[in-house]
Amino acid sequence: MGLGGAWGGVKITAHLFSRLFAVTAIGCLPIRVQPATPAVPGAEADRDGAPGRFGFSGLEIYKVDENTSHLRCADLDGDGRNDLILVNNARGTLDLFFQKSPDQIAASQAKPVEYDTVNEILSDARFRKETILTEKRVFDLIVRDLNGDGQPDLAYYGDPRELVVVYRTKTGWSDAPWKMAVADGRAGGRLLAAGDLNGDGRVDLALLALEKIRLFYQREDGKLAEPVDLFLSEKELDTLEVADVDGDGREDLVLAGSGPIEPVRVRLQGPTGLGPEIALELAAFRTLRIGDLTGDGRSELSVVHASTGRLAVYRLESAKVDAAVPLGRVRLFPLRGGEDAGRQSLCVADVDGDGRTDVLVTYPSLAQFHLQRQGGGGGLLAAESFPSLAASTGTCVGDLDGDGRVEVVVLSPEERAIGVTRWDGARLVFPKSLPLKGRPACAAMADLDGRKGGDLAVVVEGEGGKTVQVFTAGEPLAPLGEPLRLDGAKDLPRRIAFVDANRDGRPDLLVFFPYEAPRVYLNEGPDGGAGAEGLPRFVDASGGKDFGRGLLQGVVPASLSVGDIDGDGTAEFLLAKKAFARAFRVVSAGALDVVDQFNARDPGSNLVGTACVDLTGDGRPEIVLLDGARARLWVLGREPGSWNVSREIRLPSLRPRSLEAADLDGDGRSDLIVHAEDRFGVLFAGGSDFVLRLTAQYESELKDVRLDLLARGDLDGDGRPEVVVTELRKHLLEVLALVPGRATFDRGLRFKMFEEKGREGGDRGGPGREPRDVVVADVTGDGRDDVVLLAHDRLLVYPGE
Repeated sequence: MGLGGAWGGVKITAHLFSRLFAVTAIGCLPIRVQPATPAVPGAEADRDGAPGRFGFSGLEIYKVDENTSHLRCADLDGDGRNDLILVNNARGTLDLFFQKSPDQIAASQAKPVEYDTVNEILSDARFRKETILTEKRVFDLIVRDLNGDGQPDLAYYGDPRELVVVYRTKTGWSDAPWKMAVADGRAGGRLLAAGDLNGDGRVDLALLALEKIRLFYQREDGKLAEPVDLFLSEKELDTLEVADVDGDGREDLVLAGSGPIEPVRVRLQGPTGLGPEIALELAAFRTLRIGDLTGDGRSELSVVHASTGRLAVYRLESAKVDAAVPLGRVRLFPLRGGEDAGRQSLCVADVDGDGRTDVLVTYPSLAQFHLQRQGGGGGLLAAESFPSLAASTGTCVGDLDGDGRVEVVVLSPEERAIGVTRWDGARLVFPKSLPLKGRPACAAMADLDGRKGGDLAVVVEGEGGKTVQVFTAGEPLAPLGEPLRLDGAKDLPRRIAFVDANRDGRPDLLVFFPYEAPRVYLNEGPDGGAGAEGLPRFVDASGGKDFGRGLLQGVVPASLSVGDIDGDGTAEFLLAKKAFARAFRVVSAGALDVVDQFNARDPGSNLVGTACVDLTGDGRPEIVLLDGARARLWVLGREPGSWNVSREIRLPSLRPRSLEAADLDGDGRSDLIVHAEDRFGVLFAGGSDFVLRLTAQYESELKDVRLDLLARGDLDGDGRPEVVVTELRKHLLEVLALVPGRATFDRGLRFKMFEEKGREGGDRGGPGREPRDVVVADVTGDGRDDVVLLAHDRLLVYPGE
């Protein structure tokens, strides 16, 4: 067999005859690899001139059951020697292989660890085997100190659906494991991860469920707290890891899956906790390993790409956006799914009165508010939940009583009531409710009577038909004037909103219906018949024959926004339909006037949101169009004589529904908030753009090979890492080293692990994938890293030399 690479020539000699006979039974090739005696010219150049010293002293074999999995390595008994652990679902056990001391090995050299018959392949004598009963089918296993006592503990999740932690004590394994039923955990993938996820110095536990991550923070007393849920943006994510991927010294969450367009998601930990999901684009891959493969002290994402079989190492990097419109990569805030998907109300306002903008989400089926407050250092904190009315909808926020603090108003068609709540310094209190004689549908706020504080308009369907009823502050609300009848309305409005349509300084009312063009009710000032209440009289201007109501036919209610489009000091209102948006105003003659039109670049677009906002900081507004069909943003800038697209931003992780602009990081600049069905995304103005930057790669020169599993270790003891990679089709093992000064790996060794006769080798990591696991660690106690493979019904140990 020819071998070459960074260490030059090598030679292979047969192991003991008795071991050769045993290995042949499963088709494995025992080897001894040593550096060649003569140096090969140029072979040491990529090791700074030092002669390469690398080798395996032989092969050790340990019998295991055919379907064992999840090979892990740790010092399980605290004796300073690494041990091995396997999941054995055929027997409902965890199989532990404790490394013996040299004296114990010597005493048992002639006595195998286990044997059944005279024809049984005997295991070597290095390990002592113990088992822990699980009595379940285990889906994943990790080994970490989960109670802070310095001992390694075992955490596993399996069926029956339960998360179990078996604590290690100074005298052995606890006979009273910690257990928690988790019905929605996944049945495969890398589901468990552990690390310090809140910066308190203690190791926390995370479990990947179907629609969320369940975080079990370790308390000060060493016990695991009740889980905190982080919802997922994608159901196809099946890998969870904890690592510091941005190099700030804090451990982050990394999610991955094979389905999404952006298959890698990170939640970076900051001073206030874990941040939102950041979706990263990457070509499809079959294998992902997170850790320092390049030896620079920073965790990278290493993958084997599915289409090419190429090994690629990526580093997460961020930089200020260098674009005419400096919007950073979208941050994703997943919402609770289920029956509330698409029914949540999302409001952006300073709910807690600290001067910073927050995000409030209302969940109808849960009768709850979820409030994400803005932290002091910018960014949104974890959601806090507070009670609401049943089947709550139509949430709006504003200062009703004029005390400088906002009230939150929510509607409940089921309970036929309006609820009003406010921040009491620590929480949103349960809403005080005002009973109604009909069913409320939607609401909006504006100052209608000129008094201190705002007023609330609510669409109500009752015995008297469909009306808009107005309320002012009270206990909790007081009626104001007579209701406005929506004559001739066949359907309940989907939305109402106040805008100054005719630019006379008074709020006018827009009413959006499902199957007819919106109506525009102009505010004609206080109605003398309303007396001291001062409620203005609203007149339906859209009913006039010269109004031009047809221009509003088909507009999207959620696309409404306002802004000064033409720079004359007064605002127009924008509405979108199909692939364009228009800015409107009502002129003195009572007719609708189109001030300007803004087209998306793609004629197949379906615009669902608009915004008029200064994103560049030059004092002039940009027009932002949200395309629901193509999942992208179009940013238009004003140029002499026209508006042109200055930036297009793809949003592949969103199915957009609406768009807002607000400052969510406290820098004084407006950011963009995109509301989707089961999440919202934020694009921060002047924010950072995160990318995965290729730092190293390796592609085999052999034809028809598929690289698969990855492991890292120092196999020659020089303090620099090597990468061990397995291959699926030819069952090869390769040892790679990064060439200093170059973004490539050089191969130091390649050999065939085993022949498979009568077996089908897996090509995509599914059934038949052999070997199933690889670990590089010192399992022989000599201070040198070894290679451990789990293949078929054997543990294969190649001791480093």
